[in-house]
Amino acid sequence: MDLLPLLSTAIVIGLAGSVHCVGMCGPIMLALPFENSTWFSRIKSNGVYFLGKSITYAVLGFVIGLMGSAVFPKGWQQWVSIGTGVLILMMTWMPKLFKSNKSNVFNDKVIVSMQLWMKKRGTIAEFVLGFLNGLLPCGLVYMALAASITAGGAWQSALFMFVFGWGTVPLLFLIGISKQSLNFKFRAKLNKAIPYVTTILAILFILRGLSLGIPFLSPDMEKMEKMGKMKNEQMMQKSQDMQSAVVSEPLCH
Repeated sequence: MDLLPLLSTAIVIGLAGSVHCVGMCGPIMLALPFENSTWFSRIKSNGVYFLGKSITYAVLGFVIGLMGSAVFPKGWQQWVSIGTGVLILMMTWMPKLFKSNKSNVFNDKVIVSMQLWMKKRGTIAEFVLGFLNGLLPCGLVYMALAASITAGGAWQSALFMFVFGWGTVPLLFLIGISKQSLNFKFRAKLNKAIPYVTTILAILFILRGLSLGIPFLSPDMEKMEKMGKMKNEQMMQKSQDMQSAVVSEPLCH
């Protein structure tokens, strides 16, 4: 599957869900013990924090992509894309199906670790806090992970999640450097738009999986795969021809 459209999707999911991130992670951003003496120090501290967070997402994406490659062979990618679209729709409009009131031991350990690292200062602490924050349970992250399976491999899924992580940055970054939360009314308006944006993304995944032959929107995956194989064969043939020409060329004395 083309990587550029998928990475665009990763950015859009991140940007669309960044308001959700403000609601969930905004208070954490305001509590982080970052150096605030200058604008440069604020930007640097928040940048390192978000780098750690995005790397966590990339690691999770790599694991999910590895599992997806093992469970779903290439011929199943279309069905995976359709399934991802359906799953995103369910997570968007039936969120109660994915909620649990049970205590999560892993989640509790992550929170305790974050509390310990909040007492420390420096670049390493900022990076570790971001990395740990990326491990906290989040419906938006689960949605992005489901979408990353369609990227076509472990490294592609990791890249998808890394880009998604930076897509969530803008609003949180503004909160981090300004130490002020977004206006409640503005946040409420943006929150109302999120389900519709994610629905559009889900429909795009379903259309891509259906392989209707519509350029960019729903390309014929079988045709694209054949074209890719033909290009590879042509390149291999050219390489062989060049090698044969070099071997057959008489040596100069």
